Amino acid sequence: MALTDHVEYTIVDLISMVRLGEVEDIATCPLYLASLKGSNLIGGIIQVNAGLNSLNIKTSHYFG
Repeated sequence: MALTDHVEYTIVDLISMVRLGEVEDIATCPLYLASLKGSNLIGGIIQVNAGLNSLNIKTSHYFG
């Protein structure tokens, strides 16, 4: 699905970061986990989504 301007503005309006993520935003997570700074993390789910999941909505319902 292509990201139309309407969908993009709706997403940006909903998320707490108030901007869409870039590739670099996603890439920093595994880099952190692979570094010594991330060595204290043992397990869990890390959601790199600018706060979209905190809205507790099903995005497929709204965006496709």
